[in-house]
Amino acid sequence: MRRISSRDNSKIKNFIKLINNSKYRTREKMFVIEGRKMIREALECKNILLRLFIDESLVEDFQEEISLTDEDLDCCLLDKKLMNLLTDTEKTQGIAAVVQKPDYSFDSLLQNEELLVLLDRISDPGNLGTIIRTSWAFDVGGVLLTPGCVDPFSPKVVRSTMGGIFHMPVFENISLEDMGRLKKHGYNFTGTSMNTSQDYYSEELTGKKIIVIGNEARGISAEVRNVCQNFVKIPINYRVDSLNAAVACGIIIAEARKQKKGSSLS
Repeated sequence: MRRISSRDNSKIKNFIKLINNSKYRTREKMFVIEGRKMIREALECKNILLRLFIDESLVEDFQEEISLTDEDLDCCLLDKKLMNLLTDTEKTQGIAAVVQKPDYSFDSLLQNEELLVLLDRISDPGNLGTIIRTSWAFDVGGVLLTPGCVDPFSPKVVRSTMGGIFHMPVFENISLEDMGRLKKHGYNFTGTSMNTSQDYYSEELTGKKIIVIGNEARGISAEVRNVCQNFVKIPINYRVDSLNAAVACGIIIAEARKQKKGSSLS
């Protein structure tokens, strides 16, 4: 372990840039995490932890995490003031890391027969993070993002996934051409809309199905609506205008898993 004492250190600058700059995260194929839970989740994945930062006053508290790292992992000790620069939350837990972005194959996705979720211009980090975690919980095969969605590797989204970002394949910048390729491989696009008579639980949600969730304020774009072959709604109290995007997605994919597994969600 080596001690870093200056905010001008290149590793500190790199970390801060990964927090604030989406294009830099994309170019470097890295993102940042913080907190014990996220570090432990990352340690369960093979060879994605690139650099570890620990508050030097809390080293003893993180001996178990340190013991699980590779011997050659770059581990840096910082004082509390410097550690606070590396956090996107109000109060740091004293541990953070740089990790490698996962690399998933879209071509491999085409060969699968799993439920997928397509998010069209989802803008709220909390919603995206919750959808990623919920999709992991209900065995979704992948989360697809159209251009205009919030960066899934931004600190707020990553934190909201509560570890799901390491386990759920996420595909960014899905184009209309990509959607066409999915259709050609047998995938059916089912959009969500209140302007349909088809309830979600009456729809066949097994097999090569893609559930489409639109922007929180504007819904599914006209271009993506044209891709959808059918639409379903979640029947709710007529006095309620709409459901949160993450909640709506969770309700539908829970039904999909129920159909796949039978009557039990176990």
